[in-house]
Amino acid sequence: RAQDLANVMAYQEWVLLGYLVCPSELLRVTGIDISM
Repeated sequence: RAQDLANVMAYQEWVLLGYLVCPSELLRVTGIDISM
């Protein structure tokens, strides 16, 4: 359980880091998803 929680926390940190590092890239990708 503790290991699973640690994995989830690490995943969330990577996602947050991704948003901070390349928001424009994510906006472009989500924009494509929305237009589809």
